[in-house]
Amino acid sequence: TFLPCFALTVIAAPYFHRYGSRPGIEALVRGITAATTGAIAGVVIVVARQSLNDLPAAAIAVGALIASALRWKVPEPLIVLAAALVGLLVRG
Repeated sequence: TFLPCFALTVIAAPYFHRYGSRPGIEALVRGITAATTGAIAGVVIVVARQSLNDLPAAAIAVGALIASALRWKVPEPLIVLAAALVGLLVRG
């Protein structure tokens, strides 16, 4: 799933550095960024509707959101691991 996107990013990265300041390329990147942000937001809504169907799941989601928005940086893999462990403890 991620290999084509990763490969295109790695292949195109040197050209972005070289030609990225051109107005057309800059506008293209802004448009792609906006479209990607919208697509990710849409996926988040769909997944949230399907998975946040009880109080423990909602509490874990709120906790993960708070942890990711804290002033000091909590690494995302640590947040995912902690949420998974809490989920196992609650369901276990």
